[in-house]
Amino acid sequence: MAFPLRFAIPNNEAEIAWGRAQSFVGRFSSMKLQVATDYVIQTYNPESAWEFGYAATRTPGIGHALCDVDCQTGGTLGADEAEQNAHIFAYYVKTGLIPPDISLIAPH
Repeated sequence: MAFPLRFAIPNNEAEIAWGRAQSFVGRFSSMKLQVATDYVIQTYNPESAWEFGYAATRTPGIGHALCDVDCQTGGTLGADEAEQNAHIFAYYVKTGLIPPDISLIAPH
């Protein structure tokens, strides 16, 4: 999936998108939420290769907010899957949809 991990959201859509980010992390992360503010969402760090933690930041700007998202795993074996999940996370925050042609890798 090629959807960027850094993207802009118009200010009038930023609150809804940020809600989607929090919802996604709550539903799909194997790690508990560590920080959830108006500008940062971050889970605890995963300890194994098949645990996935997520992070997102929102930076306000003129006319738009800039969002950065990431997915981490606790080992190198799950790195490709974590990257795929990060792109799915970004797409979901921006659009509210899970891409139909790509599967989210669930934690073991």
